[in-house]
Amino acid sequence: MTKVPVMILSGFLGSGKTTLLLRLLQAIQQQNLQAGVLMNELGQQDVDGMILDPSLGNGAIEKLLDGCICCSKKSEIEASIHKLLQRQPDLILIELTGVANPEEVVEAMTEPALIGQVVLHRIITIVNADFFLEYDSILNPDRELKHTLRRQVETADYILINKQDLVTPKTLLKVEQAVRKLNATAPIRLTMNADIEPTYLLKGITALPKVQRKSFHVIAPTHEQTATVPHTPSFSKLKTVSIPVQPLSMISTKGLQQLVKSWGKGLLRAKGYLPIEGKLRLMQVANGQLTIEPTQQQVPPYLVLIGFEKEVMEAKKLVEQHFA
Repeated sequence: MTKVPVMILSGFLGSGKTTLLLRLLQAIQQQNLQAGVLMNELGQQDVDGMILDPSLGNGAIEKLLDGCICCSKKSEIEASIHKLLQRQPDLILIELTGVANPEEVVEAMTEPALIGQVVLHRIITIVNADFFLEYDSILNPDRELKHTLRRQVETADYILINKQDLVTPKTLLKVEQAVRKLNATAPIRLTMNADIEPTYLLKGITALPKVQRKSFHVIAPTHEQTATVPHTPSFSKLKTVSIPVQPLSMISTKGLQQLVKSWGKGLLRAKGYLPIEGKLRLMQVANGQLTIEPTQQQVPPYLVLIGFEKEVMEAKKLVEQHFA
């Protein structure tokens, strides 16, 4: 089954995400492509979604209201993406709230029910030129939020420094330098009203063959599916790799702890079902901390790695060597 590319739009509150989304939707229609949109708003009332409706054309939209998609709404991401997949889109666009971490959405995309159906295409982060330098002082009491805003920039594949017309050239240069310190490789574009040529961001998106998508239920990845995941082309800085593990393989708790310690800091997240101490267990690694839990799932063992490409591929080699 051909995987549907997913593009994530990230950035702090009021940075211009919805304006950019409108431009992308218009370009998608002009290219005779079909988009699925997942929007997340912190409030109980749908505001931005109503603005988008006229621009959707034959596309579809799902809305998650009254909570951040990476926190209280995280459990609903799978179901929302599956609803969009039923409409057979050529691309899914996810607009995050201003306080969401793109990594959490990438993680949700590696759940068993989605890993064979979608692939991360790229993360686009929009930066407020008139506010970015004030983040540290204004948000100083909230360390978690400051961390989230840094990660929005650090994990981006493309960065728009928007509202350049609201600051002086000197301030704009300082913003660009600050952004570059957080992300040394992503292309940076200076914009007003998120006015960037949409085809530049949509490069690589083409019409997909229309096939019957399965209804929403948990599907364990097969060995055939997991074996092809690392070879799926992706423009995203964040890579996901799914590694099949032979059912008869074995690892001890201590051995797994040592394996996790050998991974670099660029390996941001890991999770999967592994045969640990003779039983299938759910293992997860977040912020370097390993947790192991019992499970009632009956699935072929596998492990998903999420992070920056170099560290992901290095960790993949170590995992394969252990379970060879």
